[in-house]
Amino acid sequence: TQRIPANVKVVLVGGVNGDGFSEVVVGLTDRVVRTYRWVPGGHEVGGRPSGKLVGLNKWELGEQIGGITFNQCRDG
Repeated sequence: TQRIPANVKVVLVGGVNGDGFSEVVVGLTDRVVRTYRWVPGGHEVGGRPSGKLVGLNKWELGEQIGGITFNQCRDG
């Protein structure tokens, strides 16, 4: 079991850095945005794949987070 922070305001799952894998993007109520990647553990526990979320990045913002979105335009 892995816990996420209690002050989560928004969560997105999708490709962030173009590596072909999905990341978890979490916006928190304390003006912080974090990204995580799922790292498989190599075996199943109780019929479910084992592994953990590993932190990739952290950004501290100057204002409250109203929302987060992925830019889906091919030209950036």
